[in-house]
Amino acid sequence: ARSHPWFQEAERDPDADMRDRYVFGREQWDTLRWHPAEGGDWYYGYFGAGYPDLDWTQPAVSRHIRARLDGWLDRGVAGFRIDAVKQLIEEHGDISDTPSGHCLMAWMNGQLKAHDPEARVLAEAWTQNAEASAQYLGTAARPQADMLLDVPRYRAFLKAFEVGGPSRLRHKLLPEEQDWDIIHRMGSFSGSHDMPRLATLVPDARARRVFLAGNFLLPGRPVLYYGEEIDLPDAAEPVGQDMQNRGPMSWSSDMSAGFTTGEPWFPVDPQHAQGRNVRDQLGDPESMLRFVLALSELRQASAAIQRGELRLVDDVSDAVLAFVRSDGDQRVVVILSFSAEASSALRIDIDRPVVEVGGGGAAFSVIALDQVEPYGVRVFVTEELGGLDPLLQPPALR
Repeated sequence: ARSHPWFQEAERDPDADMRDRYVFGREQWDTLRWHPAEGGDWYYGYFGAGYPDLDWTQPAVSRHIRARLDGWLDRGVAGFRIDAVKQLIEEHGDISDTPSGHCLMAWMNGQLKAHDPEARVLAEAWTQNAEASAQYLGTAARPQADMLLDVPRYRAFLKAFEVGGPSRLRHKLLPEEQDWDIIHRMGSFSGSHDMPRLATLVPDARARRVFLAGNFLLPGRPVLYYGEEIDLPDAAEPVGQDMQNRGPMSWSSDMSAGFTTGEPWFPVDPQHAQGRNVRDQLGDPESMLRFVLALSELRQASAAIQRGELRLVDDVSDAVLAFVRSDGDQRVVVILSFSAEASSALRIDIDRPVVEVGGGGAAFSVIALDQVEPYGVRVFVTEELGGLDPLLQPPALR
């Protein structure tokens, strides 16, 4: 940030060593991302004047950041989400997807793996083109990241709710990710630090459950932005750039949301006292937290969900995404409705007998439903998984 002591010293003294850690100059290659500094120079900040870019080509920068990352690994962190990888290094006036940026990602990935072979790198390459973002996975000989945030899937889910059906997901995006062999390395997310929270973007709580069920049960890895598991909306009162998305986690209905006994760095939104907190939701079987825990339990118990193949079911209503996950003899069948209206009847033939999660009924090889509930989530599994949490069933069926 511009308030960081590094940048304050760099701006104050043109001869300071800190000056080399940023991108300063007398000329600009565009007028949008260069910002006036004290003394008549300009500095580069892709995301605005308050966020000057570090110059990653300087050894002092890369050494310092690597030491900080190693320190976090030593403290038990499992990996890192690298933000805005497309804009890491500018090169000859190019501001995105430069060869130097890819080189930096490969170097950083290698350094982290050298310190901890189990460390994981999740890259955010913000583009709606899944094939383009896949470049940041690198190659087997020169890996850049273990996973990618699946921006196209996030956008496709929101579009499906907007139009009442998952056509783009079913007919384009998911088949493409399978064809490119990247579908298991995509991070399915529902929120991030610089966008409205899901509970603000998608007003119907039933639809939000469909979104999260898709994230957990489709191929890839679910990526939860803190607070999504308790259905936390944006703060009622904005407190600065994106800050309404970054308030303290709500652990309880106490004065400071159980986050601290002192004063948190951002104000606690009063919605935390209205059931949007962990303690209250753990005690409520109908809460979003209990639903997310049920999804997590199913995922942890199921090899088919963690690594299994995906078969999309074509003969269903336009409002429905139905799919089968398979691993060996294990099957998980998922039916998601993206419409506020009940969908037409469907029939799915399964090559193994399945039961509805938590249903306790007899196993069957044909799923036949008279209709799919508005924003419905239905999950059927082979019998060894049949004793899981019934909270995945629609309330009317429990």
